[in-house]
Amino acid sequence: MAVVIMFLYNSFILIRREGLRVGNLLSLAVFFFLVGYFTYWPRVATYTRDNILLNTLYVYISLVVLYFLCIAMSYLVSSVLNFINILPRKIDYVVVLGAGLIGERVTPLLASRIRKGIKVYKANPGSKLIMSGGQGPDEVVSEAFAMKNYALEQGVDEKDIILEEKSTRTEENIIFSKKFIPADKSFAVVTNYYHVYRALVQARTLGFRCIGYGAPTKFYFSLNAFIREFIGYLYFKRRIHAIVLGVLTSLFIAAVLVEIYFWANNS
Repeated sequence: MAVVIMFLYNSFILIRREGLRVGNLLSLAVFFFLVGYFTYWPRVATYTRDNILLNTLYVYISLVVLYFLCIAMSYLVSSVLNFINILPRKIDYVVVLGAGLIGERVTPLLASRIRKGIKVYKANPGSKLIMSGGQGPDEVVSEAFAMKNYALEQGVDEKDIILEEKSTRTEENIIFSKKFIPADKSFAVVTNYYHVYRALVQARTLGFRCIGYGAPTKFYFSLNAFIREFIGYLYFKRRIHAIVLGVLTSLFIAAVLVEIYFWANNS
């Protein structure tokens, strides 16, 4: 009940502060899904249990939903564990991921990332800051350039700032930034809390070992963004999920064929 109410409350706050847009309706959609699944879906079983085929379909759908709920919980736990760095380690390069601009200035969201990156940079004397972000079609300057200017305003020495101005998405942020990092040097990725785990998964998939630091974000925005990140993670790992769903579907089809066979022999 607490989780369901949280999604409902968050959706109203987000819509009130950020406006009514499709991207801001994810929390509300999850709320209706959870209410429907936990309140009404069990009642469906009373109508399907007397029909073997319908009951098999009911079990199949329940398993698919349960699979994605388990993945969502695992993703949440992994996300929390990966932005809590209990044991400090030496970082040589701090990669700050870009996130859009307002004219030539960084957004509050991106400013939060930069401040977190500066904090990590200062905690590791001798390290370098890599500002990663290209120039979008609607942007006056590259994100990296605007990020550098903001870091300079925060008192960072210009010689400690490296610009990566080609990337347009997270995967490219990591690939292009890694070219500035010697093979024997360690690095950390700095982004917002809700984005840390997916960034680390992409880095690991590319063969790069690193840790992540999350910048604080307003909760009402974070929850909706986290859902969006989870959907992005599902797409990124779509082959694995397709295999699992393929196995479940195969078992469902096999069960239906067996039931049809026994029904035909007994009738």
